[in-house]
Amino acid sequence: MREARPQGRDSQQHGGRGKPLFADEWTGFWDAAEEIGIPIHVHLSVGGVCRYHLWVQFEKKREGEAKNVILCAFGAHYDIKQVVVVDTDVDVHDPAEIEWAIATRFQADRDLVVIEGAQGSPLDPSTTVGQAIGHGARRFLPTVGALLILFACLAIVVIPLIFVLIYAGVLAVPVQGQPPPPSFTMFALFLALASLAFSVKFMMAVPISTAEQVGPLDTLKRSWRLTGGNYWRLLAFLALLLVAAVFLLAAAQFVGGIAAQLLAGRITPFSLGALILALLQALASATATTLFAVMLARIYLQLVGGPAPQASVPSSGT
Repeated sequence: MREARPQGRDSQQHGGRGKPLFADEWTGFWDAAEEIGIPIHVHLSVGGVCRYHLWVQFEKKREGEAKNVILCAFGAHYDIKQVVVVDTDVDVHDPAEIEWAIATRFQADRDLVVIEGAQGSPLDPSTTVGQAIGHGARRFLPTVGALLILFACLAIVVIPLIFVLIYAGVLAVPVQGQPPPPSFTMFALFLALASLAFSVKFMMAVPISTAEQVGPLDTLKRSWRLTGGNYWRLLAFLALLLVAAVFLLAAAQFVGGIAAQLLAGRITPFSLGALILALLQALASATATTLFAVMLARIYLQLVGGPAPQASVPSSGT
């Protein structure tokens, strides 16, 4: 009896039984396999962090079909780094059987297929520092474009609404030197809560723009779809994170003020104490921003269906 094996990402046969749960990422692969009449089983292995290594089982009927399947898999999604194709007598879910098939049936000079210069995953832990910087530079404009589109849409809705409310006498404009009118305070609170609720649908825009080769508009569409079914959990996460950030910054202000006075005396503009306080506040802000970015990246990986790869420091390429 075989031991229970760790589970990779969902897989099942394609050919009249429907597509697996992650089929949206593999439409091209399934369509290509269906077009040439090859029923397949697939498995994204645990050792490949359920993302980079794909095992495919199918019944070969003609010479060269295995290489066609390999090329289809690489073309289906840029995350894939390694594809292993096995016969139907090999359990595609069992790492020991996959290793046995490679050991007993594989000949490198005959069976190895190497694709040079193809696009790889931007989340690949083996990416060098130079590659990571280059990828960030290439994705900068699409990311900014997505954010500009989002802000422009909000401005198109909010600015006319403000003018309409002022014209109707519902919203009073604050006067300098006087407390803001209650109507203005209520509207500002409503706008803040509405922005928080609306931003949940687009909080994945930056991770998507970083990890996927899509344009600005497609980034927003993808974020809207990806957050579907998880809205309330993501809203609670975002609200708790904002509360935690406020407490962190307030604590940094309080503790930093005490530390600055102990080290440099009374805090005055352009004094050493003011500089120390500003540095501590900047450190707290950077910490909150970093934690938020890391959490967003992990949530993105969970939403797309794969566990987060192990953290690693990119090599220098030397």
